[in-house]
Amino acid sequence: MLISKDVTLIYTNAAGQSLQMALLSPYFPLDCTEQLQSNISSEKGVNRDGEIFTNQAADIRHIAINGYFNMGTGRRAMEGVMKRVFSISAAGTLEYHNTADFKHYTITAFPETVPEVTWQNNQVEFAINLTCLDPFWYGDEVTVTGSGSPLTVTNAGDIDAGAMFELTGNATNPYVKVGDKTVAYIGGISGQTLRITATPEKSFVDISGVNNMRYLTDPARRAFPLLAAGQNSVAFGADSGSVSLSVKYRPRYYGAF
Repeated sequence: MLISKDVTLIYTNAAGQSLQMALLSPYFPLDCTEQLQSNISSEKGVNRDGEIFTNQAADIRHIAINGYFNMGTGRRAMEGVMKRVFSISAAGTLEYHNTADFKHYTITAFPETVPEVTWQNNQVEFAINLTCLDPFWYGDEVTVTGSGSPLTVTNAGDIDAGAMFELTGNATNPYVKVGDKTVAYIGGISGQTLRITATPEKSFVDISGVNNMRYLTDPARRAFPLLAAGQNSVAFGADSGSVSLSVKYRPRYYGAF
């Protein structure tokens, strides 16, 4: 990650305490480096050289931030604030802001240790190490709406993203389809919003906050779709009646910078 005059890093802990790092600010970051590896699974093929690819998944992300206290006084208090904010008791959120291109990303991060603060030659340097069990950076939420099917939704991330599909109207057996994956609700809605939440971690259907998974009786109609990186054509409709669609999602990135 390139640290420039346009970049600000903000870490907020579970208690809501925040610390801001930017060039020429009291907490002056010199560099921010990331390490992310991919776990590749394979198996030995019968009567063939090498192995056969079976699966690939991202490992946890490690982030290291190094810098110094850009103040002549009050540095002991600054050290105390930094150690309180980067508490190892729980995860926090690291934010990246860039005023030049208006990019804003967040990632959930666990401080690996209490920040290391070194006093030497009248300069106070710090080193922060973070572990991100969810290895993806997330962009801001995007909302796309329409009443005509299909609806084009462009996922700006570099990997598939979970989404919330909201169908509103008066209809019987409304559905959403992305590619070959369809979620179809068996029943009717009358001026209500059917919410289909499809994420890599969990998927469910509700109407006005009430779980309605039991109405998805056919397993073939429970293939919850994710949004692929790039352009997606989202088809929607109903056996009878009409619905409008709102799609909400947050793009996620292996490499945001």
